[in-house]
Amino acid sequence: MAAVRLLIAQVINSSSMAPMRHSSPISFVHCRQLLLQIRLMSLPLWSLVCVLLLRFPGCVGAPQCPTCGNTTVPYPLSTSSSCGDQNYKVICNASEGKLSLNVPSGSYPIIAINPGSQRLTIASPSIGPARTCETTDLHEGGLVLNSSLPFNVTSSNTIFFLNCSSLLLESPLNCTSQSLCTEYLAQDSEGSPCVGKLCCSFTAGGSSTSHVIAVSDAACTAYVSVVGINPSLPVKQWSFGVELQWAAPLEPLCSSQTECDRLSTCQRDASGNAQRCLCNQGYNWDAISGTCTATVPCSEDTKCRAGHPKGPIIAGVVLGFLGFCAVTLALLTLQRRRRAAKAARNRLTKERQEILSRGSGGRSAKLFTIQEMKRATRNFARDRLLGSGGFGDVYWGILDDGTDVAVKSAKVGNMKGIDQVLNEVRVLSQVNHRSLVMLLGCCVEAEQPLLVYEYIPNGTLLEHLQGDKHGAYLDWPTRLKVAAQTAEGLSYLHFSANPPIYHRDVKSSNILLDADLNAKVSDFGLSRLAQVDLTHISTCAQGTLGYLDPEYYRNYQLTDKSDVYSFGVVLLELVTSQKAIDFGRGQDFVNLAIYVDIMEHEGRAMEVIDACLLDEVIEADMPPVQLDTCILSPTIGSSAATVDAALASDHSKDSRLPLSQFHSMTQSWPSDVWRGGSGDSLIQCASIVGSIRRVIGIALSCLRDSRNDRPSMKEVAEELQCLLQMLDAKGRRDGDAVQPARNVQTSRVSGMVMVPKPTEESAGSTGDPSADTWSSSCTAATIVTGSVSSPR
Repeated sequence: MAAVRLLIAQVINSSSMAPMRHSSPISFVHCRQLLLQIRLMSLPLWSLVCVLLLRFPGCVGAPQCPTCGNTTVPYPLSTSSSCGDQNYKVICNASEGKLSLNVPSGSYPIIAINPGSQRLTIASPSIGPARTCETTDLHEGGLVLNSSLPFNVTSSNTIFFLNCSSLLLESPLNCTSQSLCTEYLAQDSEGSPCVGKLCCSFTAGGSSTSHVIAVSDAACTAYVSVVGINPSLPVKQWSFGVELQWAAPLEPLCSSQTECDRLSTCQRDASGNAQRCLCNQGYNWDAISGTCTATVPCSEDTKCRAGHPKGPIIAGVVLGFLGFCAVTLALLTLQRRRRAAKAARNRLTKERQEILSRGSGGRSAKLFTIQEMKRATRNFARDRLLGSGGFGDVYWGILDDGTDVAVKSAKVGNMKGIDQVLNEVRVLSQVNHRSLVMLLGCCVEAEQPLLVYEYIPNGTLLEHLQGDKHGAYLDWPTRLKVAAQTAEGLSYLHFSANPPIYHRDVKSSNILLDADLNAKVSDFGLSRLAQVDLTHISTCAQGTLGYLDPEYYRNYQLTDKSDVYSFGVVLLELVTSQKAIDFGRGQDFVNLAIYVDIMEHEGRAMEVIDACLLDEVIEADMPPVQLDTCILSPTIGSSAATVDAALASDHSKDSRLPLSQFHSMTQSWPSDVWRGGSGDSLIQCASIVGSIRRVIGIALSCLRDSRNDRPSMKEVAEELQCLLQMLDAKGRRDGDAVQPARNVQTSRVSGMVMVPKPTEESAGSTGDPSADTWSSSCTAATIVTGSVSSPR
């Protein structure tokens, strides 16, 4: 080490007397002296290689632009057509010596540039004019970048949206009083016009497609961005601005060799779409410096002068030492990961033993070998891949006995994915229900654990609703059956499992459909086991945007009502066949729950229903629209009478009701019909249109902002099952005689009229000895175009 220190001191002295010139090659004599010195220091051979690599000349690619005032303009930023890369244009104000970035929404001053991380920061737009809480780019829709240029918003930005609409209270944004935006408004005078108005905070960017920070009159009218926010610092020490990242530039474009230097050749790139100055063999393109950097030792035709400055030697020595440290750290990290993976496999083995010892009412679990798994999946062939997610991959397999299975594996080295697989074993080992996917066994011999499930052949509910499955349209009775079965499975997790289980990721892509289109709830990787004496679990908010409970997102308290909220979104998907998050609906209607709620408030709920379902309504229900027994308020009763009268008069002319007339009549129905009021304020329908209306009402009750106002999953399951039985009975009982309902009760979820199951004596009074009976939670008579038929 003494020799190392001596050499470093010599290098420092020599480098201080002569400037470093990368373009000068190293001489053979100098190389031999350098090799002797390095050998005396007993450094590893690869350290010598690192030193020598630093001595090679690079080549000059596209020239770097001159400074703008005192601001350096690093490559690839371009201030003119003669320098930099033309895809990275910025504007230099020579008189002020300042840079700015022009984008579709305006010109923004550049306040910082970090070429090493390929990032720059632009100033946030000011708020004004006075006493007006608006940013200057409001009328442009906020910050809008050109998506065809290589700039995007980074995830280092914390965005404060100011003067927001109350509709954002139901969004994943943090709009509570604990939001950091309230601290900003309290301490920063620039935000004073926005004090007293709703503000929300949000972490933006993080994707190459993040090009917009949107504001509008209908949502929020102003925004402020903070880069790398530190909540422990006072507001005046925060770094305000919007950080952008640029993509690494490619080699310069060219039309002939004259536009390239001697270390590069003008030829077509790998895509074949353009000609570029591609670096010659032995050189690599450095996107940061914009040069071709040599990767081989001294070339044969290079002559290096003796006495060349030794400055780079210190960099080589330091780099060699750092490389040694990096390799050592990597080996230690790899060893730690292997130990963690081994510990995870041991934990999984214990979980497997518990499953085998407990047993279940269904098919017994089995411990598979890795050879069995490879045979079943053809060595995990790509054509057997069913899907991929954050946890890992799912493969279709066929066991030796011919059983079709689905094999889930965590990604290699993904400890979070392994933990989720272990959590799924822990959850599924405690449940057994026909609407929950069945765990058949697992394999712990592989580096990553493998779970073996029953194979569900018909894909996910999302694929069917979005038309990704050929010929897989789901009619309304099937959709209602899927909803009822899914609700039963979730109700089982909440109320029958001990301890209760919260799924935490209920969504249409986690609901599988078997060969008979029966629902199976899957993917328990994020599920949590609750304690029976606790009302909630405090945990980091996880789930899928569009389905995530806003209250859970705000206070991190997970309850069974969080699953209820997510299931409410699934119900809306079943009714509308639209995605939970869809930017094609417009920025104010991206969230399906908010979209349907707004349409319902505007009396336009019929417009959100899947058009194919409306075709079913016309074919199956028109006429008659069947209204089952209800206790009607005067308002709804008069609306129902209007509908009945219109249907009666139209029926004499035509057996089908035009869709336009159906729309015009349903527009006059009160909002309680859709929202799910209580008691005597509901019209209940055993027909398709009636059950659709009820499902929308149930969904909106599940989506209430406060969890205390939402029904339990058991109540939702009971009502959906009731609707399913009523819809099925409607198809078998049309035209039956009229009988009044008895002992009417009202459901807490939607106000549905409930009638206890009739006694044998009362059932016999129908005059039909072969009649069956309904469950006590679902008995209801049915009005059919002015006549009433009672259930048998």
